[in-house]
Amino acid sequence: MKKILLVCLVSVGLNSLATAGDWFDMEKCEICKPMAEHMHMMGDVKWETHMLPNGFLSISVIPPEHKEMMDKAHDEMEAQIKRAMNGEEMELCGHCQSWGKLMDAGAHREELDTVGGMITIVTADDAEAVKKIQAHAQKSMDEFKKMMQAAPAS
Repeated sequence: MKKILLVCLVSVGLNSLATAGDWFDMEKCEICKPMAEHMHMMGDVKWETHMLPNGFLSISVIPPEHKEMMDKAHDEMEAQIKRAMNGEEMELCGHCQSWGKLMDAGAHREELDTVGGMITIVTADDAEAVKKIQAHAQKSMDEFKKMMQAAPAS
């Protein structure tokens, strides 16, 4: 399965200018927009995030009927991430801005494809970077819960 960048796992070193905004502002964020087109299926994806002593672990399970759409959204998001990494000025949500800061702070990310989903592990060796990683994870969990409560059912 392709690596699937899900809403709560967009992770690149973003050095582009970004407009401050809501944590998940999927309508305005140029990286998140491709996923915003598929909000109707987000409630069907299973998400878990667990804190680790040196970061966090996130698990996503994607129903087979959504795989093709998620792959397409992923490809579109990857194109946007490349633009940002090449220094193009983009409007980004707070979540995507935060990921860029984590990568700049020395966070390490590993993605593992699984049957039906993905596991992402984000860690750091530096105690200050670990605090930032865990704060990002907690904020993402809190905001994602709010977003999913407002999302339409599929």
